[in-house]
Amino acid sequence: MILADTQDNPGVGGDGNTMGMLRALLKAGAQDAAIGIICDPAAAEAAHRAGVGAGIDIALGGCPQVSEDAPLRATFEVEALSDGKFVYGGPMMHGKAADMGPMARLRLDGVLVAVSSTKAQLLDRNMYRAVGIEPAGMKILVNKSSVHFRADFAAIAEDIFVVRAPGPFIADPADLRWRHLKPGMRLKPNGPAFAPAPRIYDKLAQLGIELPTASAPAAAYVPSVRSGKLIHVSGHLSRVDGQVRTGRFGDDLRTADGVAAARLVAIDLLATLHAATGDLDSIVRVVKLTSLVHSTADFTEQHLVTNGASDLLAAVFGTRGQHARSAFGVSQLPLGACLEIELIVEVA
Repeated sequence: MILADTQDNPGVGGDGNTMGMLRALLKAGAQDAAIGIICDPAAAEAAHRAGVGAGIDIALGGCPQVSEDAPLRATFEVEALSDGKFVYGGPMMHGKAADMGPMARLRLDGVLVAVSSTKAQLLDRNMYRAVGIEPAGMKILVNKSSVHFRADFAAIAEDIFVVRAPGPFIADPADLRWRHLKPGMRLKPNGPAFAPAPRIYDKLAQLGIELPTASAPAAAYVPSVRSGKLIHVSGHLSRVDGQVRTGRFGDDLRTADGVAAARLVAIDLLATLHAATGDLDSIVRVVKLTSLVHSTADFTEQHLVTNGASDLLAAVFGTRGQHARSAFGVSQLPLGACLEIELIVEVA
């Protein structure tokens, strides 16, 4: 059986380093399985440095562009090493010489992992053979390819399945966030019809929310910082008509006051995100919200206060607004504010 890991296909720009399918093989207890080609120069170097028969403790692969894909930390057995030079034997590139740099065959439980120092779409059986894996002798192959591998592998495959493991490229066009298609146009052959999603600004209008001007920093920091696809929004203090709302929960403020205050802070956070992105519809996920609640020692409803912000984000973004969260009670906040909330979001 061959599984095409198409969303990490180097032939369309993937890096051949996602770990989703390897984790799935291990979780299923797969035996006589092989996956390739994993491009990880550091892992290949570690294997060559350790030598055949050694165990190496490494963090293999991991795609930084995919939030749910992390390197796989494990102790791998080094079974074979290669200089990565071979000649293609299949129909796609028959007779062409290849050099993928130092390569290694690693074993983890019942799975063989073909590791290279340069990335390439797995489209030829000789790519496995370069590290001593005979494809026809395996029960399961995971190929980081979409179509081109079929010319050489179809003859040995009982079944071929295209899988949708996390990766930097979308295999199914219906999963893309279409915006400008004509209503009713199908998103793929015989697939669902396109129906425009309400824009975030339309949703804000339905909720009677008008975004204020983004608040200026109160000290030596910037309102937000983008790193990759994540935007980290600095803590926003509770304000009413532009003035910091002071007070302490458990003393002069009640939980209901906090719910209302947290909702207003969330609106201010959206204003900052609008200024940072130019388009709130570019936000694909609210990732993490952190709330600091100025509280007495015996006040224990910080989580309920914070719901004011969480509920608003869910109302505005739908499932994209559901997020991880922390809520803390603190003895003091800048300017005597009753509440401070910071946010992390992912953008397209």
